[in-house]
Amino acid sequence: MAREPVLRDCLRMVRSVPVGESLGRPQFEAWIRSHAAGQFSESMYISFSHNLYATFYQFGYLGESAGKARSRIRPKIGISSATYAAFLDWLQGLNGLSLLHGIYSQALDIGVDDHLALLKAAGKQGLLKVAYSGGVLELGFPGFLKTDEKRLAP
Repeated sequence: MAREPVLRDCLRMVRSVPVGESLGRPQFEAWIRSHAAGQFSESMYISFSHNLYATFYQFGYLGESAGKARSRIRPKIGISSATYAAFLDWLQGLNGLSLLHGIYSQALDIGVDDHLALLKAAGKQGLLKVAYSGGVLELGFPGFLKTDEKRLAP
């Protein structure tokens, strides 16, 4: 998802479907048709919708098949996923609690309290530096970047 904008854009559609609701390939086809209107042949829209549907199943946003659709579920998230999402949002210039609302952190599909708990656990494991007190969050990612690499925004 970090390298493919169409997946990030499609994630908004997937996350708009409440957990437990049905989500099928036709919804993915309707989404790609509106997202990339007039850009592809008929067979490509169908192929894209199949690929998007399978991808979001593999990502863990869709449960087992129930007829011709799958139910929307929350993906299983761990400390590593939360750390990587925070790092990607931090690279884009987000800081503090606003970082928890960045596109990659939102992709985790968890609440702020659960997200903070995962980040604190990552800090205890030494994956990143975490300071959280009085509603102020500060994250550091020592060793994540080489000396010649930098964030996209300060």
